[in-house]
Amino acid sequence: MDSQSNRRLTRVDKLELGKRILTRFAKGQTTLSNCCLEAGIKPATFRNWVMADVNDIERYLAAGNSLPSNAYPELIPLYREAKILAASNWEANITDSAQEGLAKLVRGYTTVEVKVKRVRDKDIPIDKPEAFYDEVTTTTKQIAPNMEAVRMVLEAKAATEYDKDTRKRLAEAESLQKAMDADVNEYEEMSIDELKRKIMELDVLKQGADGVWQTQ
Repeated sequence: MDSQSNRRLTRVDKLELGKRILTRFAKGQTTLSNCCLEAGIKPATFRNWVMADVNDIERYLAAGNSLPSNAYPELIPLYREAKILAASNWEANITDSAQEGLAKLVRGYTTVEVKVKRVRDKDIPIDKPEAFYDEVTTTTKQIAPNMEAVRMVLEAKAATEYDKDTRKRLAEAESLQKAMDADVNEYEEMSIDELKRKIMELDVLKQGADGVWQTQ
């Protein structure tokens, strides 16, 4: 769609077209320029519609500037939202692709190569259409796992497990410290007689424990 065709679009047409472009762009699968070209709009034209080159539209208007005649205020906030969504979705898409690619390298995969060769049947006169036919050769190859990728995954898993174990130990130490603090607070509130009884109880428990260890 050229610029002359663009001028024939009504305002409603342009708004609907702009919304479709932004919906496509927000998926994070391609650039804004490609979205515009797919819709038959020049990227520069669409950037004017949404004032893409103005970073802070509020400050722009507060400075006394007015919207250009070729701008569409209904599309401007949609463009800002689409930019945020596109960045987020692009990151998710590329992460998924990376994971799929890595899994393929770790597991190994199969490729199928198809070759087509034009062959002449010498038993048939050359001027006959059936004198030529396509000879198709299919080759299947099994690609072995990439050991560097396997090593990377195992190292990452080991680091994750180590991190989990470290966090577990820290949590246990924190719980133990809280229990000890609670005991200290409890002891601080005891009278001298209560403390003596507590010490005696601990001594009895210790003697019992020593007896168990000695019999084992």
